[in-house]
Amino acid sequence: MISMSMCSPSLTGPFRGFWESKDCDEVYLNHHWPPISRAIDLILQSSLETPVRISFEETYSAVYKLVCDGYGSVLQNDLIHKKIETYSDWLAEPLQLLKEENVKEYIERFNETLLTFIQKARSILAVFAYLDRIILEHNLAKVLYKTFTDRLLCKHMSIVLGYLSEAEKKPFTVEPSTFANIIKSLYLINPDFAELNPDMFSKFIPGYGHTGAHQLHQLSAEAKDMYSSLENCSDMRMTSSGKRSLDTMEESADMDNT
Repeated sequence: MISMSMCSPSLTGPFRGFWESKDCDEVYLNHHWPPISRAIDLILQSSLETPVRISFEETYSAVYKLVCDGYGSVLQNDLIHKKIETYSDWLAEPLQLLKEENVKEYIERFNETLLTFIQKARSILAVFAYLDRIILEHNLAKVLYKTFTDRLLCKHMSIVLGYLSEAEKKPFTVEPSTFANIIKSLYLINPDFAELNPDMFSKFIPGYGHTGAHQLHQLSAEAKDMYSSLENCSDMRMTSSGKRSLDTMEESADMDNT
């Protein structure tokens, strides 16, 4: 189950003012927004193999001018509400149709959807770098991925991870490269997703070693079993230091679980 904190927007810290905007006047609507809107559409509509046919320099300059003129918040609103939300919904449509019909094709499409959005997000970040730095304090990527999570991932995450868990028991049910790409992409979008299945994520994320409460309890239980077996031997007894180690492990697990 996905925690609500992963799916609900945050309106504090660097995101404050996210929903505030300067009144849109005719100059913005008729002159400033249209060329930026077209550039965003070209980015979102291009295929993974096709280069984006826009002038990044011109678009960056247009964004820079609008931010300097005080239109940063309204530009951010339009980017998210008019473009990213709509695009995420569009990506979600074929997934909704496939999820109960063809599991293999559903997983492949989900993987393709993740890779596609990540590529588009990177292009958007390049164009809106000045907006990101001035208005969002380098948090635009989080806003983009948060929107994508709310509009698409939250509807499919539990199903996909469930399928992948089953696939782990049946090798090559899902292509290894697809399996790895999905896990790595989810971790890139939000590292907290690893908490949904730490064991699965640890197999694909270099350096990811979950040492949370569930593992500490498991280690504690295994150690108890071992010491219990030793106590049954006539020539061995658990030392007081060994008991203290177990108590410390359990206390750490309980603290992490609170």
